[in-house]
Amino acid sequence: MHSGHPTVSTERGISTWLQRLVLLAGLPTLLLVVAELTIRAIGVETDLAYVENAPIAVPVWLLADQAWVMERQADALIGVRNLLTVENLAAMYPFEEARWIQYRMKANVDTRVVNPWNNIEVEKKISFRLRSNSDGFRGEEIPPRKSGVTRIVTIGDSSTFGMGAEPEHMFQHILEAKLNEQIAGHYEIINLGISGQNTRHGLGTLRHYALPLEPDLLVISYGANDPRLVPIATDELLAGDDTWVGTVRFAMLKWRSYRLLRRLLFTYRNPLTVDPEVAAVVAPRVPAVSVDEYRENLIEIVQTARQAGVRTLLLSVCTRNKVYVANINNVSKWTNTPIVNAGTLFRESLDALADGTLHREKVKHYRSIYGRRALRSRRQWYVTSDGCHPNWVGHTLIADEMLPLVRKALDTPLQADPNSPKTLKK
Repeated sequence: MHSGHPTVSTERGISTWLQRLVLLAGLPTLLLVVAELTIRAIGVETDLAYVENAPIAVPVWLLADQAWVMERQADALIGVRNLLTVENLAAMYPFEEARWIQYRMKANVDTRVVNPWNNIEVEKKISFRLRSNSDGFRGEEIPPRKSGVTRIVTIGDSSTFGMGAEPEHMFQHILEAKLNEQIAGHYEIINLGISGQNTRHGLGTLRHYALPLEPDLLVISYGANDPRLVPIATDELLAGDDTWVGTVRFAMLKWRSYRLLRRLLFTYRNPLTVDPEVAAVVAPRVPAVSVDEYRENLIEIVQTARQAGVRTLLLSVCTRNKVYVANINNVSKWTNTPIVNAGTLFRESLDALADGTLHREKVKHYRSIYGRRALRSRRQWYVTSDGCHPNWVGHTLIADEMLPLVRKALDTPLQADPNSPKTLKK
């Protein structure tokens, strides 16, 4: 008579347990979704935080960057040049975190910023245009791959990115126009350069962004940032991006509610606060990429591109460390990859630029900005906007030098992978 009662009781118990589980899991999820939709609808600022020590709001992704924070704290302690200026911070507003390459531009940004490394342009408020496509890289929207169109992709640091230069003054734009003089639309150049990046970032750019575009030729330009002394090596910074940790982290960053919570946390607890007694702040720095890793990364980029059927060309700009310069030149020889050395090119062009026999109108443009006296005392300003990044003249020189090398590389059968022991990774 009573044999069925325990079953009913058990079923009710299971049903009650499931209801509680759904309630416990569903209610927080519902609240989170409602909060997310509300934040999006209201347009609450989630990516900028006002903190002490900074003249304007700081991008939250920078405050979340442990290496950047440690550098700013150490700078404050030892009294080096303060990088927390309005111009420096504003120049970082168009950027955000990106998996495998640390950061890139936000999608579909169109703004103007001042080059923070040029005092005259800062004083005169001379800005340049920064416009990104939906992929978060500087330039026009990347079109679908078209048959009959030769595609060139450039990867590199701020010189490739075009820091301080208008889009139409960059070597990519100038070179593309020169290549298309005979057959309009036959060549297209896509710029994947990002300021501040090095060959370790370049490996991520190659694998996840450049190769999927199926280029015919890859221009590789790194070296300015690899030897830079930093508190945390880039390889360590990016170590988690290929793991489940990276998957979870970048999934969470898509939620504005999570980004708002992070912003509030940094506003409440300013990570830029300096504690003189914290020894870790002034710990010895290491190269962002060691010279051995720099060489091996360059070789890996060249070999990986070739294995995918892509020709390669090296470009060296603003690499001041002679050991790193020697290594990119050696990689060029070992892998039989053409190279443009902008440093040498710029030095050899200065006299002709100064006496008006080379690029007279472009030089006149910069004389009107800086004045003759400034150009005489800072001759590097004939070719760069700040002693490092190419200006309109510098980009034109690079494009002119690169033109025959690009044509030759595209006409030459793809070389087999280098087999010299010197080119193999240890």
